[in-house]
Amino acid sequence: MHSNRRRQNIMKKLTWVTGQGMNANTPFEAWYCLITSEILDNIFQHSNHYVLNIKPRLSSESDAKLTDKIEIKIFISLLC
Repeated sequence: MHSNRRRQNIMKKLTWVTGQGMNANTPFEAWYCLITSEILDNIFQHSNHYVLNIKPRLSSESDAKLTDKIEIKIFISLLC
């Protein structure tokens, strides 16, 4: 009886991976299935907003520089 139950519990297909995720060949491609262009835009805008808010409190202008989308993508790719 146990052997029948075990055969029934074996997953034969990974059903939770769908869409573009099925075609991701690298961690970088998989990451960008989760992090959309809109999310990157949001990170970019909020990062620059934060920099502009703290800039007056810093002693040097070079301590807080605005970022761009390319820098955000590079930073995220380092996390992969």
